[in-house]
Amino acid sequence: MIAEIKMNPKSAYIFVTNKCNLRCKYCYEENRTGDMAPETMVAAIDWLVSHYEKEMFARPFENLTFTFFGGEPLLNFPTVRTGIDYLRSICDKLNFKVGIHILSNGTVLTDEMTEYFKSIRPYNNFNWHFQVSLDGCEETHNANRVFANDEGSYKIISENIKKIREVFKSVGVRMTVTPENIKSLSKDFEALLSFGTPVTNLTPIVEGDWNDEVISTFIEELKKCIELYYQRGHNQYFNYLHHSLERIVDNSFNRQKGCRAGEYLIGISTEGKIYPCHRFVAYSKKYDFCLGDVWKGIDENGEAFKKIKEMRQRAIKCLNCKVFSCNRCFATNMYLNQDPAAIPDNGYCEMNEKISSALRPIIRRLLVEGKLSLKEGEMADLKDMGVLYKVSKDEPAELVEDKLDVMARCMIRLVKELQEVKSALSLLASRPKD
Repeated sequence: MIAEIKMNPKSAYIFVTNKCNLRCKYCYEENRTGDMAPETMVAAIDWLVSHYEKEMFARPFENLTFTFFGGEPLLNFPTVRTGIDYLRSICDKLNFKVGIHILSNGTVLTDEMTEYFKSIRPYNNFNWHFQVSLDGCEETHNANRVFANDEGSYKIISENIKKIREVFKSVGVRMTVTPENIKSLSKDFEALLSFGTPVTNLTPIVEGDWNDEVISTFIEELKKCIELYYQRGHNQYFNYLHHSLERIVDNSFNRQKGCRAGEYLIGISTEGKIYPCHRFVAYSKKYDFCLGDVWKGIDENGEAFKKIKEMRQRAIKCLNCKVFSCNRCFATNMYLNQDPAAIPDNGYCEMNEKISSALRPIIRRLLVEGKLSLKEGEMADLKDMGVLYKVSKDEPAELVEDKLDVMARCMIRLVKELQEVKSALSLLASRPKD
């Protein structure tokens, strides 16, 4: 039986353009032509808003999110501006908030853009995030992220990050980690921290050769990164700490986490075609996973939709993984193995398993010492149930792990109780009144 999935997208990666002014040596994007027309942007927004079922998401931070992507999205600034202005009119009309994320290489930032962002940023119904790709220190960055003339892009990006931080509160830097730059990772991470952005992400490239020696180096460098993180004040979001913590807790009660491509997440091409995610858009010349378009909607009887349902059922190894720390990527598996339900055969899966095993005791220790915590809402819920505040520094790691499992079980219980209350209220509401 093919697993049922419900299309309820709450996050869209919108390809504003396929063009890019950089020629990064590890880039997986194969299509470098084509811009999204302003009217296609409007149609994409209309389609996503019409399919968003707000009542399904109880937590206020789970808003509808639009990510302007590419290529380099700011190369097509008129369409970006059209999208933002149109979203403002939608938010005014429907009275709800949306997330607007801009993922940029940081090289394209004119005075016109800066002034526009300054004028629109205070709007209360937008939750902004601006992410810049930066690969650490100047030497490491310029080894890969170069212009068409092979000139490095570090200097212009570092200057533009300062300008971006003057406009937006939520700014992140994202380093692409490769087997080639792994030896200098801690040095590059320290360079990223020096920019003082609220978010710092390290993202390993999937297509690299992750052999045992490289993985061992990666683990040792990550440990150094964690030390640096706390030496520098640990007032930023660091994905390898916070995301790993979320995974440890999530692992016990919801093994369907991970890639939600084609379910909660979609990618929209410059032509307005809908795909399960942004990577399927990038690989569209090789593999046809087009689900429909923003004018006619999704064809749930089409072959691509059937493939999405089928690959969820077949991803048995990921569902049974003891670590389950990564977001399994169907598009990457398709690219590497020609099978979306397979796992990468280049050591990437093994890398995630080993890193998670190495980080677990570190995360447990940081939890016990009070240096690492869940999101505020989750922490408050668990404290109310008497779980967290009884963990002491002297307890062995095994006991702390057990308490983490208790936390997860408490979260399960809380969800079940809320469901029971909802059912009881529905029953009362359906009774005839005297």
